[in-house]
Amino acid sequence: SGNSQQTYVGQTLPNPLVVRVTDAYDNIITGHAVSFDVKTGGGTLNGSSATHIDTTTDAQGLAQVTWTLGTTEGQQRVDATSSFNGQPLDSSPVQFTATAEAPQQALYYESGDSLSGEVAKRLDQAFVVKIKNNLGQPVAGALVDFIVVQGGGNFSGQDTFKTSTNSEGFASAFATLGTAAGEWNNVFQAIANSAAGSPITFYASGTHGPAAQFVEISGSGQQGTAGDLLNAPFVTRVLDAYDNPVENYRVDYTVTEGNGSIKSATSDTVMTGSDGKASAFLRLGTTAGTNTVVFSVSGFSADPITFSAEGKADRKSTRLNSSHTDISRM
Repeated sequence: SGNSQQTYVGQTLPNPLVVRVTDAYDNIITGHAVSFDVKTGGGTLNGSSATHIDTTTDAQGLAQVTWTLGTTEGQQRVDATSSFNGQPLDSSPVQFTATAEAPQQALYYESGDSLSGEVAKRLDQAFVVKIKNNLGQPVAGALVDFIVVQGGGNFSGQDTFKTSTNSEGFASAFATLGTAAGEWNNVFQAIANSAAGSPITFYASGTHGPAAQFVEISGSGQQGTAGDLLNAPFVTRVLDAYDNPVENYRVDYTVTEGNGSIKSATSDTVMTGSDGKASAFLRLGTTAGTNTVVFSVSGFSADPITFSAEGKADRKSTRLNSSHTDISRM
């Protein structure tokens, strides 16, 4: 058994080459010498570099070897021979043939996964893959497609970038991220058809761009008792050009009317959080009437945001004051 198998060049066939030695009446012959020789294709036997193996039949009259095909594509051959008293046995040699297919290609990750960059910008590093055959040799000229899977990124404005491996088997592509910030929210793949290990997936995180928008969120128009803290804060938000929140950005505020205070001060600074929001609670002034606070940013063009709140008289502390008028005689 073992004839007419096929595998990739340089690979070992899945089944051994097996012959049986018997007498004229099909009785098994043990301990009989059998030789195996590689005749074409440049393969080797029994996992070694040997092209000739001498062995003997076992208790079942069998002799066998494993065959690793050579690097020549197409049909290859091994002969099994045996003799007795200097004469070849009937059917000797037994010829085994196998078909060596073109080297199997495999796609391997090289570099570029888990990158991070500013939204809508090209990443600083390329995605790099390598194609090798089953002999461990780099494959030049193999087609590789880099594609956008998720996140709205692109390759020079396109969803797909087609390229070929160089002389060392490498293929690479630079990706531009989409406009949304997020962890590992951009997904790309490298695809090599018919190559084992394909596709290879690359993930990249988008970080917000420069601050570009300053917007009012909530808090204006509240009413409260003069001298008390308002129930809700004044809230602003800093965003980039693509509506991504900008974290740790300085927002200044100034009380401009009503003599109120924020954290016992009439002006100070607050930093935006991870959601891009900056907030502050106003303590109304002790005099009933309108309180006004102006929030502003620097570093980009944005109009200040004005918040107002109405302070009402505290009825619980209402007092009746006596008064008199002195009238003098003329």
